[in-house]
Amino acid sequence: MTPRTESGKVDNLESRPRAGDPAAASPRIKIDVRGLVKNFITNGNLVEVLKGLELQVYAGETLAVVGASGVGKSTLLHILGTLERPTAGQVLWEGEEVFALDDRRLAAFRNRKVGFVFQFHYLLPEFNAWENVMMPALIARLSKTEAREAAEHVLVQVGLKERLHHRVSTLSGGEQQRVAVARALVLKPEVLLADEPTGNLDPKSGAQVQELLLNLNRDQGLTSVIVTHNLELARVLDRQITLVDGKAVTLRGD
Repeated sequence: MTPRTESGKVDNLESRPRAGDPAAASPRIKIDVRGLVKNFITNGNLVEVLKGLELQVYAGETLAVVGASGVGKSTLLHILGTLERPTAGQVLWEGEEVFALDDRRLAAFRNRKVGFVFQFHYLLPEFNAWENVMMPALIARLSKTEAREAAEHVLVQVGLKERLHHRVSTLSGGEQQRVAVARALVLKPEVLLADEPTGNLDPKSGAQVQELLLNLNRDQGLTSVIVTHNLELARVLDRQITLVDGKAVTLRGD
């Protein structure tokens, strides 16, 4: 029988941090989502997307978010990354309510703490890989020398040592997505949020990006939340939730 919490939510013990993992004995909560509500007004009609969603993201884990199109997966990711403010509810990062910050401080928090990878990479085609990856560091007011060094280091990490000076418009789709991953990681964020990171790639390139994300999580201790329709990717992550009727239901990881 599947155990449930006192509130009646499905609570599958096998989806929690596994025995033997450093976080297994006492997992540290990185992001605590409480009663999250997000509504939109479309053509004068109220659209309720997230309806009191509860979620805890553990430090160092890889979490897959799955579900049918239009259920609010991307909206949840944008709120976790402070790109959108919720209608109601709280999002606590290590106990701090991030939406209590004003817009200026929230932007600085997002720049330093969060790395984003999207299905469409949003790179600047007129610039090379190095210059694209430098951008967040320059926005964070690092010197050009520091930004260049940080960008080179992370591009080498993602396997693009020989592509530093190539304009991104000349790179393959898989290489462009690696540049996007490097850009997300250049400031060494604590959390990586990825929205369909393999969804626009051929199977071979998708598998390479999938392996890259898993290796980065393992080697750098990143906390990663990945929205995906790729069930193969979802299965290899530590934990998997699905969004149903605006709420999160925990699934097994295998």
